[in-house]
Amino acid sequence: MYRTLAIFGVWGCALGCAPGEDSDPSTADSSLDSGPGEDSDSDTSADTDAAAVTYEVIGENQFLVTNPTSQARMYVEFISPTEPVSDVRVTAILVPGGRGDHTLFTGGNKAQASADLFDMNYIVFDPEGRGDSEGVEDEGGSVHQDGLLELVRFATEQFDASIDVDRIGVISNSYGVTIATGMLSRHESANDMVKFLVDFEGPADRNDTGSCAGGNGHLSEYDCEDEDFWSQREAKNFVGGIAVPYARVQSVTDHVQPDHDHAILMINRALEGTAPMVWLNHTPLEEEVTSLPDELLLPDAADPYEIRTDSQIALELLEAM
Repeated sequence: MYRTLAIFGVWGCALGCAPGEDSDPSTADSSLDSGPGEDSDSDTSADTDAAAVTYEVIGENQFLVTNPTSQARMYVEFISPTEPVSDVRVTAILVPGGRGDHTLFTGGNKAQASADLFDMNYIVFDPEGRGDSEGVEDEGGSVHQDGLLELVRFATEQFDASIDVDRIGVISNSYGVTIATGMLSRHESANDMVKFLVDFEGPADRNDTGSCAGGNGHLSEYDCEDEDFWSQREAKNFVGGIAVPYARVQSVTDHVQPDHDHAILMINRALEGTAPMVWLNHTPLEEEVTSLPDELLLPDAADPYEIRTDSQIALELLEAM
């Protein structure tokens, strides 16, 4: 049975709200089952600020949250410190790279270890068509972006009392930056709820992800001339439109790409745009860059899904605000 999360939180709703309407995905419009590159116009598709978040509790700290754009239910897991220090905490939504799912962060106890180290909460999830989520793989397009917006709203409406609604942010890994920047650029309301974006070595465009300039990308099966497809999936076109502090996490050797060209492009587009702060790792930047000095870069990451450095930089961004 679905539960509906009202703006005053889950406990207030449990005491007085009626259950949400049935949203059986089998009754959804068939157009929502379109494949990547065939998504509907979604500039306002998930800006449903007045609507309640529809979700189902399926286990301890495990949920299925409905994406209102597609009606698919996304698997979501909440991770908090084993021995919490604070009653309310910074909460980061972790966006997986490639075609990955939440296990990239939870495997090897990585997210739990960081939660314990930093006294932070994390929300991990499976984008639609992956892992334990319903729906069709959208390759980081507008449907995935709208799903992330719904998770931000889910966090903001404080489904867990330890979430500090004034310190919710997003940490993206690799291609996950496309989902994160697309969500923030396309949905103005997201910039009021999200307080930071930390981007671990995300690709900038089709040259990286589609191997359209000889790069090493996971979307190489898609036509490089398909503008309908790529218009939804190039972070370089979104990052200038975000209105939250942005930090680029970058190692000396990128975890996928052969150089730093994509990192330079992302940083410069952010500096040209509306982000109030732009950092490279721990260092604030004021002017566009043509290269990345080694002294500002991190040692090569042994595990790109080990989020301790990303989390530390997120806390530093919040402190600097």
